[in-house]
Amino acid sequence: MKPRRLFLVGPPAAGKSTLARRWARSLGVPHIDTDAEIERRSGRSIAALFAEGEKTFRQWEREVIQALLQEGFMGIWALGGGTLTQAELSERLRREGYLLWIDPPLSWILHRLQHANSVRPLLQARPQEEWRALLESRRQFYRIADLHWDPTRVAESLVRAWAARQLNRIADIPFASTECLGEGADTAAASNTALPPEPKSHSAAPPLLPSQE
Repeated sequence: MKPRRLFLVGPPAAGKSTLARRWARSLGVPHIDTDAEIERRSGRSIAALFAEGEKTFRQWEREVIQALLQEGFMGIWALGGGTLTQAELSERLRREGYLLWIDPPLSWILHRLQHANSVRPLLQARPQEEWRALLESRRQFYRIADLHWDPTRVAESLVRAWAARQLNRIADIPFASTECLGEGADTAAASNTALPPEPKSHSAAPPLLPSQE
């Protein structure tokens, strides 16, 4: 049995911070955005840390996450898009809680990045082709997740119910499976910049399928 933590992982603009806040409120658990915590503890913005080099930012990221684990912070964590690229940290997070890979279609991610108000240091001033290459290169790191979720294919309420079980909370809907949505499933492109509203009913949602990863 893993500790009662849920780590939300996935690319920038996947909605990790939004979901962490929403689910924490719904399930009555604490939540934290690790990028925001890095800024709070370092006294500098993420952009400023990246300006000193990605190595500087990754060191802060590693130290802050390790400190939070040492302090015993539970609940829901929204991790940075590149957190799992650090092998030692990735393995520790795998032991310290449950990882949920939020994986919208690439077209949706690119659309949201283009219309985002926040600055993404690794993507700033890069052509869209480089965005695509970076996002694709990180998929290999997300595959360690306990659950793989495409929010355009599976209702949020189903996945939140799975999260509630891992956090030892009672969800407000039944949940029949804890399997992942497979890598080869077709996806529907989303044109809006916000997360889809949570469905009032999940009866039309496709089932969660076994992962082949």
